[in-house]
Amino acid sequence: MATAPAWEGAAFPGVFGRSGPGLHVVLHDAGGLNCRAGRADTAGDHPSEERPLSRMARYIEKLRVPVSVVLPGSPPVHGHLSLLPHSEHHAGPETILDRLNEPTRVVPFQRASDGAVLLVNRAQIDWVEAGPDVESTYLQRASFQATREEHVQVRLTSGAEFDGVMPIEMPDEYNRASDYLNESSDFFLVECSTGVRIVNKDHVLETRVYGVSPRPVQRVA
Repeated sequence: MATAPAWEGAAFPGVFGRSGPGLHVVLHDAGGLNCRAGRADTAGDHPSEERPLSRMARYIEKLRVPVSVVLPGSPPVHGHLSLLPHSEHHAGPETILDRLNEPTRVVPFQRASDGAVLLVNRAQIDWVEAGPDVESTYLQRASFQATREEHVQVRLTSGAEFDGVMPIEMPDEYNRASDYLNESSDFFLVECSTGVRIVNKDHVLETRVYGVSPRPVQRVA
């Protein structure tokens, strides 16, 4: 059963901006909240209405993916993230992991209860959990090949903790969980009993590894 949304009618430090209609995408020139091609926050924000453009704005279909967003000390809020149909970095669609690992300050999120578009501070997110029917191709790139799976317990600075399986794709010489978590990306994926969670590394207090990780493979010259 869905948990009652916690952001309605309350000031929330992880949210910027105003409510709006459904998400869509428009290509526009530099300026505004989303400067790079292929992003717009709400259907009512038409760049052509605000300033002249050197070219006609054109619209691209986006994929709405059901997720729950969890911020520190708050219950899950149910809604949708919008993903590009074609990733800029790999074959296939943009994934939730792609979206959360982008170096942007806010992530547009459409709340299910009232359709409001919330610009959520990416750095304040504890984790995002994908809906049960979300296909794996929207979680992480289809070419991902796990070289190891670690059974872990994750404890966050907020006090939340959960168990799950952390798939790892690393070269042989860097095949430990610590190597994977020390990578530069901000979010990582954990397969939990309730669903797949994309977790903010900066909010992790500790990660317990239940198995003994192998030592890095030493290549012989």
